[in-house]
Amino acid sequence: MLGVLRKLRELPLYQENLQWGLPRRGHPEGSLANHIADLEANLEKIQSLLRPDEEDRLRLLIHVHDICKPEAWVGVDSDHPHNHALMARRLLEQLGADPVLLNITQYHDDGYILFQYYRRSQAMRPRLRKLLQEVQDVELFVLFFLIDSCTPGKRREPVDWFLLTVAQEYRLSERIEQALRLLD
Repeated sequence: MLGVLRKLRELPLYQENLQWGLPRRGHPEGSLANHIADLEANLEKIQSLLRPDEEDRLRLLIHVHDICKPEAWVGVDSDHPHNHALMARRLLEQLGADPVLLNITQYHDDGYILFQYYRRSQAMRPRLRKLLQEVQDVELFVLFFLIDSCTPGKRREPVDWFLLTVAQEYRLSERIEQALRLLD
């Protein structure tokens, strides 16, 4: 993973996009560089809970997940060619990342999307099941969801809802609750 992260950081696109972003709802930190710094701090907080190699995998997700936002269209689904997460996935594919990280990258915002648009819909359960199947490593996906969601300016309600909803479909380990406590 460290080799893929090194290659990512060397890309002109990565370097150019780090300064993109202004303070806004959900992202008072503004730039992608500041967002990455917030997520790196979150990763440090939960480091003791991680299994071997998860830290490197999560660090790569931290650096790649939003890096294509400047070129992306706003409000398109995670399977749309101009979605920032799918664009980041394609970037990771070129760098040789494994399929689990590709899927988590592409679907990293879908937990929030389920909360925002489908939580009261009959379509939510099938969408959640499909999401959990797609990401393959549910624990790693949820850990990244927490790292990305437990930052200043983001509401706690979507996090609590998503954890409860996932737990109805998948048995999450105790370390997920421990991570949430550490990130509070």
